[in-house]
Amino acid sequence: MCEGAAGGSLDPSPPDAPEATMIPRTWTSRRRALGGAGALTALTALTAVTLLAGAGLTGCATAKDATPEKKVFQTDGGTLNVRSHGVPTDLVPSERKDVEVTRWFAVGFGADAKSSWTLEKGVLDLRAGCSKFANCDVRYRVEVPKGMKVPRNGRGTDLKGTPDKAAGAPRRLTVPSGN
Repeated sequence: MCEGAAGGSLDPSPPDAPEATMIPRTWTSRRRALGGAGALTALTALTAVTLLAGAGLTGCATAKDATPEKKVFQTDGGTLNVRSHGVPTDLVPSERKDVEVTRWFAVGFGADAKSSWTLEKGVLDLRAGCSKFANCDVRYRVEVPKGMKVPRNGRGTDLKGTPDKAAGAPRRLTVPSGN
């Protein structure tokens, strides 16, 4: 029997085999040394569980569980171009004379979150996101005066959403992206 580089008997060749015919250490012999294919399967499963547990520690965030924040912007009533940068945004006509934005922003554990909402020169700029190994989820709801032109990212829209009075209940409304 031969001794492997790490010690222990790894060669399945018969004990009386000459030294020149010994089987070199291969993947198969390593697998046998670890206890067969079952040991590798268990090791693979353990690795997968560890990765999933680590992913769970980063925290999963969902906007539907977030506390709503509101901000009101004064506008001249002409046109409001909403730039949402890929963030889900509901555009809703209302009886208001100003623009009210509601934001639901949920941040997972360990996230480096950044968000902003500004209105300058007729452009409502809505941004939110996070970095590192965490996730975040955000939604915006923009209530605008009826009759106001509201392009989304420079493209015309029809405001077909209806006001939803359920506080903290974001929902996706269907708003066509081009006219």
